[in-house]
Amino acid sequence: MGVVVPVGGTQAVMRWSVAGDPEFMHVVLGLIDLAVSDDPEDIAARFETAFADTNLGLASTIANAYSVATKLVSTRLASGWVQVEVGTAFSGTLSVTEAPNNCAVLVRKNTAFGGRQNRGRMYFPPFMIANTDISPTGVIDSADVTAFQATMADFYTTLVAEDLQPVLWHESGAAGTQITAFVTQSRIATQRTRMRH
Repeated sequence: MGVVVPVGGTQAVMRWSVAGDPEFMHVVLGLIDLAVSDDPEDIAARFETAFADTNLGLASTIANAYSVATKLVSTRLASGWVQVEVGTAFSGTLSVTEAPNNCAVLVRKNTAFGGRQNRGRMYFPPFMIANTDISPTGVIDSADVTAFQATMADFYTTLVAEDLQPVLWHESGAAGTQITAFVTQSRIATQRTRMRH
C-alpha cells in the first residue's frame, strides 16, 4: 500500500532520463507548504526555484548521457488533486563515463523519530558520478560522496528557504513527519527496474 497524502500536502516528482532508455527515472519527495498559500501553481514554482538553485539544476554537474526532465508537483486540495508541471528539460554537459542506469545514489531522509515508518530514502540516478569512481564492491569515491552530500544539503536549505518543508507521508494518511536532513550514503544502491531489457 502506498502513502496517503492529506489535504494540504504536496508530492513532488523529480525526473531524469538517460540515453538509450525511453522511460523516466523518478525521485519522489513529500512537502508541506509553510506559507499555506493553497495555490498549487505557487507551490510548484517555489519547488522549481529550489531545485534550479542547486547543482541538481545545473547542466555542468550532470553527465552528458543524462537529461533533467520537467518536474511534476501535485498538491491535494479539499476539492481534489492539482498537478502542475514545472521547469524546462535540459541535457547534462559533464563529460564522464557514467555508471549503469540501474545504479543509484542512496540518500536517506532523516527525521527526529525512530521506527521504520519514520525513515525514508531517495534513489537518485548517478548523474554526477563517473563509473571509475565506484569500487568493485560498490563504494563511491569519498570526494563524490562529499560533493553529492553538499548538493543534498543545499537542496534541503533552499527548499526551506522557499517555505517548503520536506516530509515523510504515511500509509495512514496522518500528518507528515518532518525530514531534518538529507544524508548521502557511501555505497552505491541499485534499482533493478531502471534497467530495461
